[in-house]
Amino acid sequence: MQNKLSIGEMAKLRGVTVDTLRHYDKIGLLKPYHIDPETGYRYYSISQYEVLGTIKELRSIGFSLEEIKQFLTDRNVKKSVQSLQKAMANIQEEIKKLQGIHNILMTRLYNIEHFTNNYRNSDIVIKQFEEREYIQLARSVGWTDTENLYFGYLELENKIGGIIPALASNKFGDFNKKEYFDEIRQSSVFSANLTDYQSQLFILVQGESQSNQPKKLKKGYFYVPIMEDSQGRKC
Repeated sequence: MQNKLSIGEMAKLRGVTVDTLRHYDKIGLLKPYHIDPETGYRYYSISQYEVLGTIKELRSIGFSLEEIKQFLTDRNVKKSVQSLQKAMANIQEEIKKLQGIHNILMTRLYNIEHFTNNYRNSDIVIKQFEEREYIQLARSVGWTDTENLYFGYLELENKIGGIIPALASNKFGDFNKKEYFDEIRQSSVFSANLTDYQSQLFILVQGESQSNQPKKLKKGYFYVPIMEDSQGRKC
């Protein structure tokens, strides 16, 4: 056979691994043009270079190996168009998901920078919010019970099915009476009187796809406590 390529040469030309070509041979996706009966070495024709390129391209746009196999086995214009239209729809869906992640990260970055620039020396601030939707944890949790607090956070996070973990974001809240904050503001230490406090956790629903029926927080002014973590950082 003229212009035959060893498996290593073909792999190098197309930027794939030898193991990948062996796997494609095994599943019947791209079989070698020739196998030496004495050595068992695999050889490929230069014409298979484009076939392998098509496989790589289809893989990059989300085709499964089985779909690629069908595409190459029974090729015609109608099926090719249908397959590519399906791939385009999948890509558009991925773009939508990535745009959602981008929006979440931009909002989170803004909140961090806004907090750093405006609330550095505050203990409690009052902010105005528009109407928001939320889901509340079905049970109360002791504020000093750190383990159960985190379990509560994770339970709420799972309920909204968010893409990016909500922990360390501004999506969690806690219902408190105004009198409680008035007492804290008069204390020299923010953590005073927290031993017996029972937290009423909730998480804001901000466009996430979830089956729960969220409640609504009316727009208005709310107390926002600024606390310090174990390393003395405002959060």
